[in-house]
Amino acid sequence: LNPSTYKSAAAVGAGMGFLQPVASDESRTANTVAGGVGGVTGKGAGDLLVKGVNAVRTPITNRLSETSRALASKADELGIPLTAGDRTGNRAMKTVEAVLEQLPITSGKQTALKQAQRKALTAAALKETGEVADEASPEVMAEIRRRLGGDFERIFSKVNIKMDDDLLNSLVKTVQEADATLTPDKARLITNRFDDLAAKADENGQISGKAYQAWRSAVQKQAQGSGDEWFAGQLRNLYRSVDEAAYKAAADVGEDAALTTARGQYKAMKTIEPLAAKAADGVISPNLLRGEVMRNTPDFAFGGGGKLGDIARIGREFVGDAVPNSGTAQRAMMQSLLTGGVGGGIGYAGSGGDMGTAAQFAAGGLALPYVAQKAINSQAGQRYLGKGFGELTPEMVQRLRLAALMSGASGAQLVNLE
Repeated sequence: LNPSTYKSAAAVGAGMGFLQPVASDESRTANTVAGGVGGVTGKGAGDLLVKGVNAVRTPITNRLSETSRALASKADELGIPLTAGDRTGNRAMKTVEAVLEQLPITSGKQTALKQAQRKALTAAALKETGEVADEASPEVMAEIRRRLGGDFERIFSKVNIKMDDDLLNSLVKTVQEADATLTPDKARLITNRFDDLAAKADENGQISGKAYQAWRSAVQKQAQGSGDEWFAGQLRNLYRSVDEAAYKAAADVGEDAALTTARGQYKAMKTIEPLAAKAADGVISPNLLRGEVMRNTPDFAFGGGGKLGDIARIGREFVGDAVPNSGTAQRAMMQSLLTGGVGGGIGYAGSGGDMGTAAQFAAGGLALPYVAQKAINSQAGQRYLGKGFGELTPEMVQRLRLAALMSGASGAQLVNLE
């Protein structure tokens, strides 16, 4: 039986009526007609029943795009807590949460939840540096730099970089390109950096890891402070050519994986460093994190940035204040509904203008935000509002509709008997 259309529902109901036993003074035709009408009525009731169950199952419409839902899943994996408003993208729910953050009776706990989000975001970002902490304090940042410095020193104590033909050809290509595209003064600076590196090679044409580190650091700082993007690009081409040779040398001594990890953690540290300097409490700004990651990731718009890129996107999507702090009609209305304004007005009107009754209603209304906050922020409340419960499968929908149809058809039979 598939009562998915009114035509099929009428047919099923009519069939039930036709098969109904009749006495000598009853009409099988009347039963058939009544069953068909009951089937149609049951079909309508079944549709309403399915809608009602769905409304209870998912009380808030999820407005998130597929991309945002994927980010929400990643936030769960990273341990970044999300509110029901975050999980659904529902404007009304986000407004309720924003109002709770402002009201005196609820602001403390709501602000603490927001701060917990920012701390979890900071912890996720710091984890990319290899550190376990939820504040990017000066002490934490100093420890990251100390640890990574030790990692590089250990790795490069084992590494010697060979100035082979591949490396020399790559470096010479950069020098020639600089000669052709830069001013003579800046082209000479590129050549000087090449000469500095060549001078560090021993009689076997090898450069120690320590000498490479010192040379690379100087070239990188020169690129960052040049103010000329094309000149900086040629400097980066120089040290990246040597980086590739360094990875090959590290692989020869079994340290390539360690070097890859240290490089990634160092890049994450340099991304977080300016944000930590601006964070008085050590909790980094989600918006500033995204800006810094974008600046350091040319392919950010195409999904680049690795895990730190995902963390930056999560911060921008969920952790920032997406609802204006004041001046919106939606927020003003929600604040009125959550506080004693409406309650006081009802009490005043209902009592014929008695201020004492109005005050009692208003006092009761003032407790509403606290009660609402407790319900919304509880584990069960967050789970229900953010994810609902279960899902109606096609089989379950069909059973609900069939039950309603049969109920309608049987009810019609009883009416016909009377």
